[in-house]
Amino acid sequence: NSIDSINHLFNESDNYFSYLYKDIYTGFTVSYNAAAPIFTASSIKAPAMIYLYEMASQGKIDLSEELVYDGRFYSTGSGILKDREKGTSYDIDTLISYSIHASDNIAYAMLMNRFGRENVLSFWNKLGTKNIYTFDTIWGDTSANDASIYMTELYDFYKSNNDYGTKLMNYFKEAEWKILTNKDGGHNTANKGGWSN
Repeated sequence: NSIDSINHLFNESDNYFSYLYKDIYTGFTVSYNAAAPIFTASSIKAPAMIYLYEMASQGKIDLSEELVYDGRFYSTGSGILKDREKGTSYDIDTLISYSIHASDNIAYAMLMNRFGRENVLSFWNKLGTKNIYTFDTIWGDTSANDASIYMTELYDFYKSNNDYGTKLMNYFKEAEWKILTNKDGGHNTANKGGWSN
């Protein structure tokens, strides 16, 4: 009855909704419109950063490699690099942290320029996603089903890799703009939200 009541509210709304709740221990799933593509805004940074950390754990990416912020990817949106001096170098790990914690658009664009949208797309398509990077841009759509795949992979990586998995999980747990958390603060949730007009 509770699920029907929630879905009725979505059905009656003029807005466009999609959600998926999955208990990763039991497999119990509740969803609404879960296969539908929806614009990601900054939540697209989650699958990209998970990909980068998994590649780093395999020795395919050096997290200490430095990239120079030269102003090419300046954005007035979220993040902290927009207020930093051009010509400053940042290592890959710092840019990943900024992309997750502060949802930094410049850090994300620098990383995608260096490592390629196509590589991220290929990685996630092999894991079953259907709606990531459907346009030729570093932004794009996703679905609740795809987001479930991202976060399940993050959890599995965390459980299987004490070094890289734990560090990446902590970045997501410490992210600003908590979209989902419990009211009393007793649980620290892994999040990556995004917003757009």
